[in-house]
Amino acid sequence: MVSLNAGEWKSMTKGLPARSADKERAAIAKNVGTFETIVGDITDTGGDVAGTYVQPGQYQLDCIDESTNTTIFLTMLEQRGLLRHHTVGAPDTRVPFGIGVFVSHRTAVMTDTQTGISYAVDSWFHNNGKPAEIVPLRRWKNRWHPGDPVS
Repeated sequence: MVSLNAGEWKSMTKGLPARSADKERAAIAKNVGTFETIVGDITDTGGDVAGTYVQPGQYQLDCIDESTNTTIFLTMLEQRGLLRHHTVGAPDTRVPFGIGVFVSHRTAVMTDTQTGISYAVDSWFHNNGKPAEIVPLRRWKNRWHPGDPVS
């Protein structure tokens, strides 16, 4: 269990509620990083590095951990009325196949209430505390990685 004080919560909710869906996604991306920094200091996961297998260890997070934590954070925002343009969904998984390799990957998900477009909210690609990647879920499921075109 993690408890957050008012100052920590305030720093994790900058820019929310937002005036548009685009601004809300931008604020969420940054705030996921702030959430990770604050919670990382409390739980000793602050040294989490991008990916899963680069630096294995007790406090290294995999995509299941990252997507679960992000979903919980998004749900907290939603429950407090800070999300005006998105609803939080269940985490989703992609299963890309390589040459003889089967590797799945999981992400948090939110859906734009106006357009119905679902977005991956993925912090696994970066070191702890960096902004999350937010891309259309449909594109993310097609092996998207940072640096790839979003559309």
